[in-house]
Amino acid sequence: PKSLSLKINSFIFLFSLFSIYCKNSSKIFTLGTPWHIKSVQYNFSCNFSANFEAFAGISLISSTINRNSLETLPIDNMFEGCTNLKKIGPMDINANTLAAVYTDCESLTSEGLSLPGTKDVTDMKGAFNGCSSLTTLEFENLNKVIFAANAFHSCTSLTSVYLKGIGPSSPLQELNNTFYGCTNLTDIRIDGATLPEEVRFMNNTYSYCSSLTKLPPIPEFLNDCEMASCCSHCASLTDDGMYKNIPNKVTTINTMYYNCGSLVNPVLNVNTDHVLAKQVFKNCSGIKNLTVNFNGRLLRDSSFI
Repeated sequence: PKSLSLKINSFIFLFSLFSIYCKNSSKIFTLGTPWHIKSVQYNFSCNFSANFEAFAGISLISSTINRNSLETLPIDNMFEGCTNLKKIGPMDINANTLAAVYTDCESLTSEGLSLPGTKDVTDMKGAFNGCSSLTTLEFENLNKVIFAANAFHSCTSLTSVYLKGIGPSSPLQELNNTFYGCTNLTDIRIDGATLPEEVRFMNNTYSYCSSLTKLPPIPEFLNDCEMASCCSHCASLTDDGMYKNIPNKVTTINTMYYNCGSLVNPVLNVNTDHVLAKQVFKNCSGIKNLTVNFNGRLLRDSSFI
């Protein structure tokens, strides 16, 4: 078939590669690997558990998911590898994890994307990795997210993203490579005055965001946070838009501003102890005057350029 409609009323099932199983693991039916299916519609009215890798690699054009329940669901990897997927919607479900859910959906547009409820999401690692056609993203609420590494990695058409619910008291810890390679990104909005105080990993967070001129503020205190190459290759980053103050307990800022060619007279206040600070401004060809004020007790490596 070119389309598939499933209505599940009474079974708790596992759905993987279009095989349906009931609660006691006896198979109801299977369609094999449906590479030719172009659209899928789900209608759920029962409690269920699912392995939602069902769409991985399939050339879907559109998908609709409806569910009459307030229960939250993991939808990890659900559409991973669906390179021809252009439209999802509506997704009438509440998710608690979004890890790799849209990874490599390179044809999916912002207009065609319908997000699930996100108020209970804790994990969105790689959620939109490789979604190169998305231009804008805005979320219902991300105030429970802990892991967001690679979330928007290589979203090369993305220009703006609104991370609603993210603020100083959020539990967010992991931002490694989150916006890596978002070459057209110019606007990152959060709800609070700063990113969360719980953040531990900011390695390569904004690397190769070549259109980004300013960064979301960070708090005065970050506990044991890594910021290696955090802003490297941000070609448009300005003196006013950079992180001027490195908070206490940051452990590394190696190559933090590597190849940031628009920095001219940067001032950096390092307020942390035992920090690794190797080649922080290497290849910043536009710098005329560099000021570094070190306020910590021990600088483990000071080859800033």
